[in-house]
Amino acid sequence: GARRLEAASKTTATAADYVRARWSLELLRRTVSEAFADVDALVVPTIRILSPLLSDLIKAAREGTGGPTGEMIANTQPLNL
Repeated sequence: GARRLEAASKTTATAADYVRARWSLELLRRTVSEAFADVDALVVPTIRILSPLLSDLIKAAREGTGGPTGEMIANTQPLNL
């Protein structure tokens, strides 16, 4: 959170850059929507590692050491866009 805000405060991007980026994002979203218009379901792996045991996740959450790792969420990023 804080690192991203700090990095963003040092950027030289202009409002016009932001608007162009938003237009590009909307174009990408429309293109993807059109590509999948006839698709009812998309089945893809969400993680590249063996799923952790539920008991291990609960223990990690209680200890405050849990949370998704890059390996656990890496395959979801393209579709999150």
